[in-house]
Amino acid sequence: MITAYWFILIAGLMPYTVVQIARGPGFDNSKPRDTYSAAEGRQKRAYNAHLNCFEAFPFYAAAVLVALLAGMEGWILNLLAGSWLVVRAGYIYAYLADKAQLRSALWGIAMLIVLAIITIPLWAPYPDALYEI
Repeated sequence: MITAYWFILIAGLMPYTVVQIARGPGFDNSKPRDTYSAAEGRQKRAYNAHLNCFEAFPFYAAAVLVALLAGMEGWILNLLAGSWLVVRAGYIYAYLADKAQLRSALWGIAMLIVLAIITIPLWAPYPDALYEI
């Protein structure tokens, strides 16, 4: 199986792991939305990071799938797709640690990576070149 497919799966699961951090003290599973709206501090930031994971995922998944459909399934795609996951993990850390400037910088880097992924067919010379090292 192509590595990039696994990266899409991992990215799709990110929001569900982050929300577990938001389930802090006082979490009421019978009224989760009420609990999240009343949350403060790290718990609220974790919930916001969870929501942002859902916002970032569709563009990332679409970009990877566009590159794959164009025949770009080599190491460059895997490097970019994996780098996005690492940057997004850093973004989540920065969100939880309340480091707003770092968070914004990582968000921008992740967006640039997605743009690089979706445009691989435009700047890669030909699909076979992605397999050469």
